[in-house]
Amino acid sequence: MTTRHAHEDEEAKAEAAVLRRAIGAKAKKLSLKDATRLHEAGVSAEHRAVQMRAAGYDATEMYETGFTTSELAHAGFSTAELREAGCPVAELKAAGHTVEDMNTAGYSAADLLGAGFSLARLHAIGCTLAELRKGGAKASALRPFVNSVEELVEAGFSPNELAEDSVGLSQAEIKHLDALGDTYPC
Repeated sequence: MTTRHAHEDEEAKAEAAVLRRAIGAKAKKLSLKDATRLHEAGVSAEHRAVQMRAAGYDATEMYETGFTTSELAHAGFSTAELREAGCPVAELKAAGHTVEDMNTAGYSAADLLGAGFSLARLHAIGCTLAELRKGGAKASALRPFVNSVEELVEAGFSPNELAEDSVGLSQAEIKHLDALGDTYPC
């Protein structure tokens, strides 16, 4: 930890002690009155978030009282804590959280695709073809990531879906899928 960060951490702890006294030891939830008191004291939203976290409030409590995803990220909550609090993936992306962290925290391929991450990026971090399919990816969009059409079938695409999506099947692949008949795993 750098000297500046250590100093900020000590400041936050000292301010948290003042905050606990100001709010009262019995307080379990943040109230508009508590936030107003801090706001009136001239404390920025980012700094209030740091203070509230140091005082023992969790991300869910803070998010529910109006702190933004960016403010909570500034306070040092992990991607998993922010997901649990209900923060949208697009807001986490805007706050600088990585796609790897969001994937590890449990956001689905559909969530990540919806936030604008590319299929190539999601495939590169380990999302399976089946997860990408479930997230809404078409077979034709996944074709660059496979060596054979069988991989798409194993991911859950039916031969009919592949044909309808104009995957660009070779004659040999069409013949092979026809030979599989109803044995494909869909």
